[in-house]
Amino acid sequence: MANVNINSYVLEGAVIDPGWVGPDTEQAMTTAQGQLGYRLDDITVCLATHHHGDHYSQAFAWRTTLGSALFAGREERYSIDSFLTDVGRFPNHPPLLTRCGATRLAERIARNEVAGEGAGIAHGRPNCWLDSGDVIKLREGALEVIATPGHTRGHVAFRHTDTRILFSGDHILPGITPSIGFEWAPEPYPLRSNLRSLELVRGLPDTALLPAHGPVTASTAIESTYCHPSTSCPPSWRSAPTSTYSRSMAD
Repeated sequence: MANVNINSYVLEGAVIDPGWVGPDTEQAMTTAQGQLGYRLDDITVCLATHHHGDHYSQAFAWRTTLGSALFAGREERYSIDSFLTDVGRFPNHPPLLTRCGATRLAERIARNEVAGEGAGIAHGRPNCWLDSGDVIKLREGALEVIATPGHTRGHVAFRHTDTRILFSGDHILPGITPSIGFEWAPEPYPLRSNLRSLELVRGLPDTALLPAHGPVTASTAIESTYCHPSTSCPPSWRSAPTSTYSRSMAD
């Protein structure tokens, strides 16, 4: 499918972050669509909060099998364009962690089978890049694109303009702090960006939160405070004056 413009769509069959590519996802989505009175092939556009395979790969495959379009944040282009499907997502991180002084964590990641996660899955650019402030028209209301870099450099959240419900992807997750900068081409200071993204969300009117993993919660403010790295990291991490992340916050 050729590149498309978001202004050419009034979305009805839209899905956000459909999941890993595979028959289990297709079956789950077929069931869910049926409960809503739709078929799988009614999906015309998938919106990806970021490029990780558990959000992006099924949407990418449906471009071929369903003819649907795929939209993702523009800053994801760095990792999408440098991704090598034969070795997975994380092979570059052990040396980066070693440089930052996290040698034991680097060794664990180097040994862990998750280093090859995503290997062999078809991957590539979306049909359309999204920028912060873009508005995607729906049959009822619209989705405002909000850049929330941190988890990945091009991560975006989607805010429904009428209900103000926030689809947060992996930027805010109930009960845990998401990983920061786990991608092929992370930005120089992903933690700094993540903190700024959390402050941005905390400044929005409070509303229900629909995360990519975990239950719907009633408040974005509560969750973004709980998941703030400065409150969820061990005290020794927060007070370390010589750490790379501590220094980056002053830049």
